[in-house]
Amino acid sequence: MPPTIDAYVKSLASSDEVIARSIVADWDNYCAMQDQLEREFFGQNDDGMFRARTMSCLFNSGEFSCDNTVQNLCSNVWKIDAIEVP
Repeated sequence: MPPTIDAYVKSLASSDEVIARSIVADWDNYCAMQDQLEREFFGQNDDGMFRARTMSCLFNSGEFSCDNTVQNLCSNVWKIDAIEVP
């Protein structure tokens, strides 16, 4: 269960009023999503959606992989040819 809103507001109000107001305005949605995440992650709603979403994120992460990043840096930033590593 998320901490009470009072704890967040008190800790943030002194440092960042904009963030504190954002949290207050969106607190109900935050709590609802936190509850949903906890149910899915801890298996209380074991319909496989959490695992399916996780796998989908992993399988679709190719364009953000290290290999593509290095290739992009070589071609577009450093203007050098990448070497193929066996």
